[in-house]
Amino acid sequence: MPAILVAYTTALTAGTALFGWNLAELNAPQNAIQEDLGLGAAQFGLASSILAIGGLLGSAAATPSMNAFGRKKILIGTAIAFGVAGSLKAIAGSATLLTLGRFIGGIASGSAAVIVPIYINELAPPASKGALPNFFSGALTQISINLGILSSQVLGILLVTLENKGQWRFILLTGGIIGFLQAASLLFLPESPTSLVAAGKIGEARRMLVVIRGTSDVDEELASYQSEPREQQPEGTAETENIAGQDPLIVAEAGQSPGSPDTEPARETTPLLGGSRTTEAENSPIGLMEFVRKREYRSGFVIVAGVMLAQQLTGINAVVFYGVSILNDLLPNTAKFLNAAISAVNLLVTFGASFWFDRVSHRTLLLGSIFSMGISAAILSICIACDLAIPSAVSTLVFVTSFSMGLGPLPWMVASLRIAQKGIGAAQSIALIANWMGTFLVGFVVPVIADAAGMYIVFAVFAVLSFLCFAWGVYFL
Repeated sequence: MPAILVAYTTALTAGTALFGWNLAELNAPQNAIQEDLGLGAAQFGLASSILAIGGLLGSAAATPSMNAFGRKKILIGTAIAFGVAGSLKAIAGSATLLTLGRFIGGIASGSAAVIVPIYINELAPPASKGALPNFFSGALTQISINLGILSSQVLGILLVTLENKGQWRFILLTGGIIGFLQAASLLFLPESPTSLVAAGKIGEARRMLVVIRGTSDVDEELASYQSEPREQQPEGTAETENIAGQDPLIVAEAGQSPGSPDTEPARETTPLLGGSRTTEAENSPIGLMEFVRKREYRSGFVIVAGVMLAQQLTGINAVVFYGVSILNDLLPNTAKFLNAAISAVNLLVTFGASFWFDRVSHRTLLLGSIFSMGISAAILSICIACDLAIPSAVSTLVFVTSFSMGLGPLPWMVASLRIAQKGIGAAQSIALIANWMGTFLVGFVVPVIADAAGMYIVFAVFAVLSFLCFAWGVYFL
């Protein structure tokens, strides 16, 4: 990849890194925030989980907004929203302002998660789009999110006086500062050539291609953008056959449902349950309600919604949101360090696992990930109940690692590999709704249940849910 594209990618992925930052920013300073603002468990749970409601709205608004105004303008607005959200949270004197800041940060997070990978894929050279789609669609986004999570944890460690009054505000403000800096850096990025062509700005698209590619020999690539039947493919794609690599919320690789026309039977060695691509005549997009109601899409609906709910109901965001609290009672002096170490391992495992996705059956990885999370959640529940500090930390690490090896990035690829191309957009909408609502549910109920019954009950529930998800996966995946 040319150096200028590396620079562009770095500036763009700051958006998904800020998504991760916002997910985890309340983790380390939870006790200080609750004490300073006088928040109960339910109030803090709402402030944490409201991010998901904002994320759902931001994701839903991202596609029509970027199609109307262009990727660059909307992404700059998203970065500014991160900045405003961080500023509001940093000056919060009550639950109301903190929750409002989290809600705005959620809108920005949802928007960034949709737009950033689409933007990156459209800037990438045509020769790379077939080789890198799965990396861009699943791994790169997940890696940048994990990097944001880790960064917020490391800052919590650096603030050794975190429990002193007001220190937590700096963590929240830092996310805002990064947002404003990203907005400034995005001013120097070109608009996506694909987006410019779609808007009829052919001359400007050619000028941008010359800058990005470093050569004036761009006529063939420009002609491919002008000639492609864009109305028959999801927004943001560069080629009918290369609709992958867009984001964890858009498509990775178009596929037909097994048993439908022009589809080869799925094999165990085939990633997920994908088959061959549909013919162009079948690619007219369908609406969300049609996808939900039509019998031919029933199996796809169950799989897409189920795997995204499994991603959340197995409990990963309990650790992302409240990892320090989980370990704090058992290891009060090292909980922040251990939680950051777990985040670092999560980042490394996600990066390493990305090289397996085209070599190992996705079904095997997903089922193995879910089952391992269930086992480790059950062990963690027992360890917390018995006040076993070190085994609790190890179980938490195994729990997070199991998630990173399958259930983290792979669900975002399910719709694009399992659903007929004309149903991908609707399927991804279902995935978004299921994922964000699962995030809200986990984020809200964990502190409430932990306060009422204990953290060991929380993970006992996640263990049961994990085994139920595993049984579902054995039958449907």
